[in-house]
Amino acid sequence: MKRIVSISTKQHWDPFPDTSYLEAPEFEDRFQCYRNGDFSFLGITAEAEIVVNGVCQTITSGGLWGIESDSDHQYLCEVEQEEVDQLKAILQSLGFTDGELPSTR
Repeated sequence: MKRIVSISTKQHWDPFPDTSYLEAPEFEDRFQCYRNGDFSFLGITAEAEIVVNGVCQTITSGGLWGIESDSDHQYLCEVEQEEVDQLKAILQSLGFTDGELPSTR
């Protein structure tokens, strides 16, 4: 027996962002903001808590990392939805049907 308990999105602090693009001359002001700590970088994942044969498991989408923490809220929501969609595809590959997938957003 298998079932999906929950699906959620998470924003994680990105400890190793690729900031090399900020070193270009046109990003000098933005790079200074980063160095001042005005923004950081994050990653977004979607996670499913599932139960398979009585064992709880966490299945995670691949995630998108290197997102500027002060990005537009709409953009962050779009990334979250893309991660949920990716996670649903993973769950389907594990044998869950459309009927077993919870509706999200």
